[in-house]
Amino acid sequence: MITESVILALLGGALGTLLAIWGVQALIALSGDNIPATAHVKIDLTVLVFTLVTSVLTGLLFGLAPALRTMRLSLSETLKEGGRSGSESAQRNRTRSLLVIFECAVAVMLLVGAGLLIRSLVRLQSTNPGFDSSNVLTIRIDLAGTEVRHAGKPVQFLGTVRKSRGRIARRRECRPGQ
Repeated sequence: MITESVILALLGGALGTLLAIWGVQALIALSGDNIPATAHVKIDLTVLVFTLVTSVLTGLLFGLAPALRTMRLSLSETLKEGGRSGSESAQRNRTRSLLVIFECAVAVMLLVGAGLLIRSLVRLQSTNPGFDSSNVLTIRIDLAGTEVRHAGKPVQFLGTVRKSRGRIARRRECRPGQ
């Protein structure tokens, strides 16, 4: 029982890893420039080790419970019980029913949580940011590797950029048709 559950858990972990790899590739392909260059999204060795350890521990945990349960049962009592009636004992039926109820409750909870998350993301994307973002230019300036990175220089550099921003805006306004 333990071996079977560990193998099933490892197969589930492998399938989950495969889906994660495809999901990351799809996320990168669909996001375009929305993900910053500094955020390296990838499946690395730590993710694979975590998946392996979690799969093995899950398989051991969920394989150990039925194995311990069968070790406690007396074979002769089980055979006598099964010979009298074609159904299982009330305790086994109750335990199985509780497990099914628990699994359904967790599945419904995860489904509701996923639905709420998707609804929140859709609302977040349609939220008005409070300003007109059309005709706005943003620039990312990397100050590493320049003489600006010395103490006090970045503040002076940004002050110069702020002062010149007004001149650039005035020049832009003077050129109609652009």
